[in-house]
Amino acid sequence: MNAEKSLMLCAVFLLVLAGTASPFLLYGTIKNEQDTRLTGTFVELLQSGTVISTATAASEGKYSFNVTTPGTYILRFTRDGYPQTIAVVNVSSDSQRDVVMWATSLASMYGQVAYADGMPANELFGEKVRLQKNGVFVVGLEGKIIGPSGSYAITSIEPGTYTVVLSSDALDYEKKTITLTASKAEQVNIIVSKKSTAQNNTDGQNQTKEAFTIVAPGTAIEGSQVKVVLFSTTTGAVSGAVLLVKGPGIDTSLDPTDANGETHFTPAQAGTYTIVYGGYSIPISVSMQASNQTQEPEPQQNSTVTLPPITPPKTVQEQAIFGVGATFAIAIAIIAVLAVAGAAYYLYTGRKRKEGELETPQEIKLHKAAKKGRKAKGKRKDMPEGLQDIIDMESEKTESFKKQVRHKKGGKAKQENDKDD
Repeated sequence: MNAEKSLMLCAVFLLVLAGTASPFLLYGTIKNEQDTRLTGTFVELLQSGTVISTATAASEGKYSFNVTTPGTYILRFTRDGYPQTIAVVNVSSDSQRDVVMWATSLASMYGQVAYADGMPANELFGEKVRLQKNGVFVVGLEGKIIGPSGSYAITSIEPGTYTVVLSSDALDYEKKTITLTASKAEQVNIIVSKKSTAQNNTDGQNQTKEAFTIVAPGTAIEGSQVKVVLFSTTTGAVSGAVLLVKGPGIDTSLDPTDANGETHFTPAQAGTYTIVYGGYSIPISVSMQASNQTQEPEPQQNSTVTLPPITPPKTVQEQAIFGVGATFAIAIAIIAVLAVAGAAYYLYTGRKRKEGELETPQEIKLHKAAKKGRKAKGKRKDMPEGLQDIIDMESEKTESFKKQVRHKKGGKAKQENDKDD
């Protein structure tokens, strides 16, 4: 019994603590584009499309709410002379959200993406609610689906009629057509459901859902135009389709595909981009653009070799003339050398003969040959007369020279004998 009482007391204590827990403070300031504080502006706090609290901006355009439950909320601001303005805020602690109200006639819309039972569609958190006009996506008119409530908001919309679509088809949903009025914020909740793998046709047979193929290059260079083609498994090239591109510095739609299913986009910077359509996607890796400056190759040292001039080959006649001329020139050179050598030797031996100093073996051998020539004088009758006279003259000179040598030697011997006496 005491144990049950203790448990009850603990439960009561916890309830008291929960009831007295300090709420989060959501506050901010409201002003216009001229920085004028808009005191008296009516402010509503909504969660999952339902208004849970209201306030009126006090002096200096300030407002505040006490929020007991963390989560995503929508603030809706209403003031005469200004369009209704909305803002999405995620509260997990004390949060400040200042707002600027523009004096324009633009419209806005907000709401929740959830199942029919009110449960947020967490499969679509981070995806977007988008607007189409005449079948074409309007660039910039989109709002991100924020968890955990599945809320979204789209502002600064030109009044008109639009079709509300989701950026992902992970879940089935009914497309809505809405008409937005100037200076009004329209609430549009989107009901989703789980996708079925097949649907019944009019004959009661199962029909496979249409599939798509996105064709794009796997790589590209920043700044270059990339072509993307969309095909359907049932109709081929898809025209008028709007694909999404997600990547660094970009998260928007492409121009509608043409009759060939083609569209294009130009990546502004390097990174990984993803093209998305109907739950199908394809990645594209974009690399940095190469430098536009063309580098000239550096000159290589000693890379130029100067070749000697090439003499064309001579003809057979030129070669023959050249050979005869060369032989003649060589013969003349040899004769000239021999003549010079002979003249030098003749002058040398003449001087020696005058001085009586012909004593070397070469000189003696030469004179022996001359002597032998004289003995053969009578036997060589066929020798030309002029040559015989030359030989006789040389022989006489030789004999005279020998007499001088003998006389000189005899004088030397006589002098030596006189010294001995």
